[in-house]
Amino acid sequence: MKKKLPFRRILLYVIFISTVIQITSCQKEFSQVPPPQPPPASANKPPIATAGADQKITLPKDSALLDGSASFDPDGSITSYKWVKIEGPVLSNFSSPDSSKTLVKSLAVGVYKFELTVKDNGALIAKDTIQFGSGHGIQCTIIFILI
Repeated sequence: MKKKLPFRRILLYVIFISTVIQITSCQKEFSQVPPPQPPPASANKPPIATAGADQKITLPKDSALLDGSASFDPDGSITSYKWVKIEGPVLSNFSSPDSSKTLVKSLAVGVYKFELTVKDNGALIAKDTIQFGSGHGIQCTIIFILI
């Protein structure tokens, strides 16, 4: 007749074997990995374009000053400005579309959007838009009353 192993002894063998397996499978390998480096301090930051606040003009005045001189570059300088009309009823004329300030002429009744694009000395660009409302001096409101 075979001698039976007590339950405690079997349990201890199982725990011992599983511990040995875990210890051998969890060995860590060590290597020389350099610590992460911070980004270089000379990383170029984009400029900030500021086209100014939205404006309204009243006819017969048909021109307005666009002023982007508040635009800046936090780590360098602005090297170019460019104004373009992106929305509006008629063709407008710019006095100096490549300057920080320009006079836009020949505005008719309607809503216009102009976009300022600035470029910095690191060739990064930023854009901002300004909206103009142009209308007649007399405004009227029509109210319909339904009975």
